[in-house]
Amino acid sequence: MKKLKNIFIIVLALSLTLGLFSCKKKNEGGDDTTPTVDPISFLDYAVIRPDQISDTLLNDVSDMYMTLISLSGKDNVLASDFLANGQEPDSEAKEILIGHTNRPETEQVLSQLEGDEYAIAVIGNKIVITGIADSLTPMALEYFVSTYLSDGADGMIEGDLFYKASTETAVIVDRGEPVYTLVRSETEYEGMVDLCYEVSDAIYFASGVTLPIKTDRLTTGASHDDNAFEILFGDVTYSQTQDLKPNVDPDGYNIEFIGNKIVIYAWNAESMEKAVAEFANMLTYACYTNAEGKTTVCIPKQRILGKNNDVNYYMDIPYEVNGNRYDNVYDCSDGGMMLYWNEVDEEILSSYASALEGMGYTRHQGLDNTSVGAATYYKDKASVHIYYLKRTKEFRVVTQNNAVLPVNAYDYEKVCSPAVTQIGIYNDEKVYTGMSYLIRLEDGTFVVIDGGIDLEYNAKILYDTMVEQKPEQIDDIVISAWILTHGHTDHFGALKNFINNYDNKVTVKMLIGNDVSDTIYALTEKSTRGFDFNSVRGKFGGCVYMKAHTGQQFFFPGATFTIMYTHEDVYPRTMNLFNDFASTMFDAVIDDTRFIWLADMENASAKRFKEMYASDMKCDVLQMGHHGMGGASYDVYSLCNPSVAFWPAGAAVTDYSGWWNLAQNKFLREKVGEDNLLLAKNGNQTIWFDKLPDIGGLQGAESTDGSHTKDY
Repeated sequence: MKKLKNIFIIVLALSLTLGLFSCKKKNEGGDDTTPTVDPISFLDYAVIRPDQISDTLLNDVSDMYMTLISLSGKDNVLASDFLANGQEPDSEAKEILIGHTNRPETEQVLSQLEGDEYAIAVIGNKIVITGIADSLTPMALEYFVSTYLSDGADGMIEGDLFYKASTETAVIVDRGEPVYTLVRSETEYEGMVDLCYEVSDAIYFASGVTLPIKTDRLTTGASHDDNAFEILFGDVTYSQTQDLKPNVDPDGYNIEFIGNKIVIYAWNAESMEKAVAEFANMLTYACYTNAEGKTTVCIPKQRILGKNNDVNYYMDIPYEVNGNRYDNVYDCSDGGMMLYWNEVDEEILSSYASALEGMGYTRHQGLDNTSVGAATYYKDKASVHIYYLKRTKEFRVVTQNNAVLPVNAYDYEKVCSPAVTQIGIYNDEKVYTGMSYLIRLEDGTFVVIDGGIDLEYNAKILYDTMVEQKPEQIDDIVISAWILTHGHTDHFGALKNFINNYDNKVTVKMLIGNDVSDTIYALTEKSTRGFDFNSVRGKFGGCVYMKAHTGQQFFFPGATFTIMYTHEDVYPRTMNLFNDFASTMFDAVIDDTRFIWLADMENASAKRFKEMYASDMKCDVLQMGHHGMGGASYDVYSLCNPSVAFWPAGAAVTDYSGWWNLAQNKFLREKVGEDNLLLAKNGNQTIWFDKLPDIGGLQGAESTDGSHTKDY
């Protein structure tokens, strides 16, 4: 409770107290007494709220203010209670005081409240609307609006009104002693600890009391205590949380009282962060102090935050199909959300497609092979991509608003044969990794894969190679697509350099990739994000960012790319190492020759890739996982069974016997042979398609400029 500041306020309070007890008292369930003061009109009153206020109360005040000006037809004042140094409040001003304002009339009403009470009182030229804690003020404001601002209201209020009522509250802290315990999942991601502390800190700063924190771990044979007062965060093993989950929409969160529990749940990290932030903000203003100086923190059960679907994801889609509701939800970032079904039959793909078409969606493209069934739909500016993994029986639905759709076809004139170049990583021990590939298309444009580390000469080599390979009849360098596998500097660095140095020299039509959310990035990477995929939008003459998903295809002149894996395929499995799940992997078919790029695949993603594709990984040319530094696996390499292998690493890696003789690397070296193991440390190496390639062997010779060119 706010304390009186000076003798003037004390004297005023005493005088008002005498008047207050003679006022009409209209308590819930009580009889009204005969009014002793005529009703007054408040249509010209200003609305005053505390300078510091909870988001919940601020929204309620705004709604009430709009209702007031609609009734009054006037431009009523809405302001905070801020007073400059030395300024005293104007007792003659006509004001509706909402919440714990710094006006003495508010202090006077607060002095009459205790426990879980709130009140509305007319004192002189003030209408005071407040709760003993500001978290209860919305209850008082709700009563005021329904009684004096509802349809048919005349803007009049009893001149001697003193209305006091109570509501059922959850007491988080009782007179300086903690009541509730914060509970998080033992297995949930690390950020949940931070969310618990966000609530704990809000309570501590308001009351000086620290709540205990524990996990949901149980010993064998034990069960949770349903009678314990606890705040449950996220996907804990309590029945209250599990019962709530089906009522939580994928694009929102719920905060509800269930018995003695306060349950906070959302399907993904970003929504949980928003839920906790709103709850913590509410708690910051839920404290009051009694005459003995002991603090209590309480929130009204009737006005708990409840359901919120304003998390800005596009979710105009079916949530269930064939009576089967999704099992989990994943934030794909870039405004995208994914619904996930596990252990479902393949017919779910066609059923869901029919449901989308019934909602007005149009089919853009589809794919059906022995591993993946997929289709992309669109309506207005939104896209919905659905795909079914046939070997694992998993179904995913990915939404995105303002999406860029995959390229289905190009109208072009063939001016050259295609070519695939591994850009060299030279013998510099400080630049021991990096990955850069250049694909010349039949129309003389290019596709770039990653580009390499953020060093100026890396970008220059890439640019100079495009200049050399550009057909003579083509004037300008055009990159039809820049594919970025993931957000590590040895992959995106050259692109950043290109933005700075070559923006006006090349045209890039689109960036293709699938970036993770900030939360997932911070969870797995433990470092500052080096590159935002969206930062390329509008560069290079109007580049767009195309967020790609498994099963989508891009049809370029003489080359067809198919997305085989993104971070979305890992969920709901644990995401630990960034390389292990964040790399986008794909194949390209050029003149019936299949290339597969594994990006920075490591052991866990190799296992997942094998689960998804098995023998469907067979290819002609393979890029070794994670620069050959222990990436991929023996199983993946043997299933891919290539004739040619790209090893995208510099001398510091490929000359180190530990990597050279690693089991999967040794298998691949022996499988393709020395001539067909293309080492990036040896400079640029190009596979030309002047004629239909014979994948059985490579022929070629060293060129005069020192680059090593190999031809089929």
